Amino acid sequence: MANIDGQSYAFAALTPILTGSTQGVIHVAELRSVLARLNAESPSPITKVPGTHFLRWNIIDTMPQLGFPTREDPLKSKYLLLETDFDGDRDAWIDGFATAVPDLITAIYRHCAGFPGLNDPATFRQYLVAAQLDTTLDFAPYSTQSLDRVLRALETQRRFVVFARQAQGRPDAEVRVAFSQFVEQLRDMPTPPPGTL
Repeated sequence: MANIDGQSYAFAALTPILTGSTQGVIHVAELRSVLARLNAESPSPITKVPGTHFLRWNIIDTMPQLGFPTREDPLKSKYLLLETDFDGDRDAWIDGFATAVPDLITAIYRHCAGFPGLNDPATFRQYLVAAQLDTTLDFAPYSTQSLDRVLRALETQRRFVVFARQAQGRPDAEVRVAFSQFVEQLRDMPTPPPGTL
């Protein structure tokens, strides 16, 4: 089924960016500024959005044509492309997105045509769903694993590298005991928060 691969949902939405300016703010320039500042934030505010494996925005200025000679199709406006991959249901994720980072969503989408604001989550969800593009080929590396399982696996890998280095040159019996303790620690470890690995 388009957009769904295992438990993973690939979502893309294309929204037109407002042309010109409002009260002296040039929409596309301000949007580029907001996105540039977002790249510098650590951890990313997107780590607050439950189940999100990946998210990015791109501004599309023109549409180059394939072939020779290369030409560009002029667009009536510039577009904002949202691409994300997350666990589970689309509508539940959009609602969680709006709840987790409302200031960021407003800072970005206020520069897009038709943005309804976030006063009514259902209206914002309808806005993004209306702009959705079907994803027919998803490259999600973890389509069968939840974000929590991926985070635990990455932390396990990180801890195992430390364990293996510390085990070098130790007697076999000592390593066996240490490995049993290591496995117990893995069972008890909390899931690392997104953005920390």
